[in-house]
Amino acid sequence: MKIRRFENQDIFNIQNVVLQLGEIHVWCIQWFSLLSWILKYWNIMCNQEQKEAQKFSNYNDQMRYAAAKILTRMLLSQYLELRNDEIHIVKTKLGKPYIQERKNIEKIQYNISHSGKFILLAFTRFAEIGIDIEYIRPLPEYLEIAHNFFSLEEERQIKNSKQQSIFYYYWTAKEAYAKAIGTGLFANFKTFSINGNNVIEHGKVKTGWEIVFLNMNENYVAHVAVKYQ
Repeated sequence: MKIRRFENQDIFNIQNVVLQLGEIHVWCIQWFSLLSWILKYWNIMCNQEQKEAQKFSNYNDQMRYAAAKILTRMLLSQYLELRNDEIHIVKTKLGKPYIQERKNIEKIQYNISHSGKFILLAFTRFAEIGIDIEYIRPLPEYLEIAHNFFSLEEERQIKNSKQQSIFYYYWTAKEAYAKAIGTGLFANFKTFSINGNNVIEHGKVKTGWEIVFLNMNENYVAHVAVKYQ
């Protein structure tokens, strides 16, 4: 699949963006530069989303949440050629959001992640997808976490590297895959491992899956996971 990347300036040209079959659109948004835009389009969120936004006591958390919800609806409206009020987003039992299917509506999968100053949104047609980003912050217990939750080979790679960034490399790759299959943090991270672009489960490469590293700035690590049809 071809990955097309979009950033803040592309938000103001959404009406010309088309999601083609075989494409993944990744929107890398620095939300703190869009505060006036968020307030301007606040009512694009549905009533429930606005209520959820108001629950955040921290202003930055509220704005980050709202930016992701507003942009998601704008993009789904553009990709599906629907009015915003025709888009109904629901969640699975484990919390993965998806568009409630309607007759004659093309299937689009999407996923969202945020950390620090970034929001990442990934969209594709007819394929399972997950995305994850993490800010590389000091984490004294990272080796213990790797031991408890990662495969033996992943733990070995992290130990040998002596770099926390490698821990975050594996974490975001595994989380992106877990989000794509709909389990998220409910997944048992020890039951699968990441080897390059592949997912390994029970000693075998999982057919059809690809893990793609997203080049961010030096303080962030991100991956997208996709299952080709």
